[in-house]
Amino acid sequence: MISPALLHKQAFKYFVRAVFRQLHPNQPSLELTWYMQAMCHALEQTASGACRRLVINVPPRHGKSITAAVAFCAWILGKDPSAKILVGTYNEDLARPHDRQLKSMMESAEYRAAFPATVIDRKTTRQLELRTTAGGFRMAVTTGGSATGFGGDYIILDDCMKAQDAGSEAERIRVRDWYRGTIGTRLDNKGEGVIISIQQRLHEDDLTS
Repeated sequence: MISPALLHKQAFKYFVRAVFRQLHPNQPSLELTWYMQAMCHALEQTASGACRRLVINVPPRHGKSITAAVAFCAWILGKDPSAKILVGTYNEDLARPHDRQLKSMMESAEYRAAFPATVIDRKTTRQLELRTTAGGFRMAVTTGGSATGFGGDYIILDDCMKAQDAGSEAERIRVRDWYRGTIGTRLDNKGEGVIISIQQRLHEDDLTS
């Protein structure tokens, strides 16, 4: 029988379920529905190098942020504690809970059992930024904010526009320009780096397009 730690290390979908259980202990277990399994498979493909540009569009309240902005970041850092991850989102109010959830999961006994080589560097870790003792990190960058001086192996775009702003052409242009001129340029290796966009579709001319 495969141990839970090995299962979580090998199969991302089971790790997502473990993350959900860790963060929501009083709720029913996460059901691995077809769309959850599809998201997990697609994200695994980016980790293996089979896919380097990925767009996932799902409606609100379907677990996209906990899957991509929390669990996937923890899983990547578990498999490679030197990995560098930038996560873009529309403001710090959305970024803060994801940052807390990531740190909570990575400090858990369940995570340490699966990924004993990944250790949080408490001296350099701060709000909206987690660093490992191997030099890896997961950093949140808000829409319009600067990523100057930082490069990454993974760029994850998680809901970079508020739903109520989608009708504004100026706002859509601002977000697109931020992606093209700022965060989208921060891959350390343009050929090998991964860019993932996960969001609800808000407009025919939103960032997905």
